[in-house]
Amino acid sequence: EFGIVPPYVPRHEHINRYWGGDWKHDSPHLCNTMWGQHDMVRNAIASAARNLRKPKLTTLWAAGFSFGKCHWVRAVPNDPLLAHVFDGEEFSRMARLFTHGYDTYTPSRSIVYHNYQPVPHIWATDSKKPVVDESKKSAARLRTLLRMPKASGEVLGRRYGLGTCRSFEQLVNFTGVDPRRHREAHGTRCFVLRYVPWSASQCALAVAARGEGIDEYEHEVEHALLEAGGGGDGGGGGDGSGG
Repeated sequence: EFGIVPPYVPRHEHINRYWGGDWKHDSPHLCNTMWGQHDMVRNAIASAARNLRKPKLTTLWAAGFSFGKCHWVRAVPNDPLLAHVFDGEEFSRMARLFTHGYDTYTPSRSIVYHNYQPVPHIWATDSKKPVVDESKKSAARLRTLLRMPKASGEVLGRRYGLGTCRSFEQLVNFTGVDPRRHREAHGTRCFVLRYVPWSASQCALAVAARGEGIDEYEHEVEHALLEAGGGGDGGGGGDGSGG
């Protein structure tokens, strides 16, 4: 119920290698990070998971393809105040997803491919000053979410901040990434991971206790939480080895 499959999408030229070729037992596996523009956390190049019999628990989220129950988009929506963000988008979404009780998994097979041929584009650093300024403002907002130095300190609100199902410290321990101390993940989270449980009843109460009325999306999330755990530990479980 709270699992999301956000694989790295391989190049379309590699379809035959993944389906019947020399990579037929491999699946791109995101588990490493690096530092990018504005000194923000970003996903590093994918590793490979081999001979998976089932999806494997992982520590990162990718924007290219993300499959799961629709309530995750309602519970953790795109932040409209992150203008011109590229580096930092994916890990910040992962931080919000994880602390809202969601988990990400590498699929056992690649089913979606992408044409990565270069197309005309303009990066924020190449643009006019207003765009650059907006990009810097967005980075400061991300630093607030990830508890980094030089943060804006603004109030992120109930929809765009971290969740209450898991703590920020649990996020750091699970992903191996600590933005506060400029620590990135270097292969230490690419193998067997331990699922981090959470209390379904606590998360549901957190939704209900927000006040200001419960809208449609909150009803959907609350229902999913109760269905997943019924007052016990949240959906998921196991060691996430996947084979």
